Amino acid sequence: MKRISELVKQHPLKAFFLITFSMSWFLWYLVGRYSLTTTESGMLGFQFLVSLIGDFSPAFTGLIILSLVDPIASARNRYTILMIFVPVFVLAAIMSLFTEDDILRNTPLVIAAVGAAALVVYVFSTNNRRFKTIFSPESRGHTSTIWLVLSVLLFPVLILVAKILTYHLEGNEAFIIPQRGTWDEIGRYVIAVFSITLLYGGPLGEEIGWRGFALPYLQKRHNPLWASIILGLFWALWHAPLDISHGFVMPGFEGVVYRLVFTIPITLLFTFFYNRTKGSILIAILLHTSTNFGFEIFQIQTASSFVVFCVIVLVLGCYAVFSGRMWQKLSASSQEACTEQVDRQV
Repeated sequence: MKRISELVKQHPLKAFFLITFSMSWFLWYLVGRYSLTTTESGMLGFQFLVSLIGDFSPAFTGLIILSLVDPIASARNRYTILMIFVPVFVLAAIMSLFTEDDILRNTPLVIAAVGAAALVVYVFSTNNRRFKTIFSPESRGHTSTIWLVLSVLLFPVLILVAKILTYHLEGNEAFIIPQRGTWDEIGRYVIAVFSITLLYGGPLGEEIGWRGFALPYLQKRHNPLWASIILGLFWALWHAPLDISHGFVMPGFEGVVYRLVFTIPITLLFTFFYNRTKGSILIAILLHTSTNFGFEIFQIQTASSFVVFCVIVLVLGCYAVFSGRMWQKLSASSQEACTEQVDRQV
């Protein structure tokens, strides 16, 4: 164990990707997530909880490696675990007793999910002054409201624009915005889906690792453009087993290719937002949430809409590269602001 610990300290980034991929792929395989069959009861069940650990492996691995690099980090990590992961997984255990549809109809569960999501936002925000974590250092500046609004609305708006532009091209997409009942029911549904997506749809479990750990390390060695491309490749390939079994736009290995084409420009946008907000993990979490939330709410069902969406994201990704001069390595001051939490541990 001592030898392994030393290797992790010497090669933290390589260890991060190796452990993250191994943990996720093994747990997903163990619970049969690569299979297309579902449980007869329809309940999320114990398999959901085990699979969720695989989904959270980027976050867990990043926190563990930071603790190994410097044991002092463990004190901060305990706050993160107590304030976020314990209540989130307790809520997940309760949700595992229900079906997905029942969760959205269960008012107490929806309220609990909204509360847990609000807690996550608070812990990672610059307003958090009592419970310090490794991702909310004391010297972090205030995140502008405009970046918070953009991170929440950007991708839903882009998806909606893509559907509007292709509305007359595809006859099988009956509604630009799917009908979901009264305005009260729509509001409840939107809030519930956004909160549950933030907690269990990837953003919380992934972004602490991808942007909170891997990106700062990559940007210490490479310019933001190369750092984004490298991270985007790993981020896309991490989904490969699921894309092969369940498909992403298309089934099989074609889905992996589509995922790569989809992920690289989005990663550029994530890096642009991350650097402009001086390393805000909250912004990364909200951006990731808005992406998955947008697809869930507006339900792109045609290839033309998805292609138009990807083209729009590619254009914005190119804009981010030129606007942020991402081919240039970060200045010392910018790098210090974006990697402050990593430098503190290393």
